[in-house]
Amino acid sequence: MSTSLAYIAYEADPQLPLLIDESPGDLRSSAQQEIYDNLSHEIDLTLNQIGSRGQREISQTILGQMLRFFD
Repeated sequence: MSTSLAYIAYEADPQLPLLIDESPGDLRSSAQQEIYDNLSHEIDLTLNQIGSRGQREISQTILGQMLRFFD
């Protein structure tokens, strides 16, 4: 004799909340955006002062990653 332990319900159209079409927008405040812009500008000025192309590219990668990390 067998007994059913659980009923499985199949949804015809499952809802996937992670796949919405709307983006949350820019989450930065105006002050945060101003700091980000100023820091980006300072990074660009610093990179332009590096003479060696190889060192400039490495520095650009590192500073760009740091900027994204602290964003």
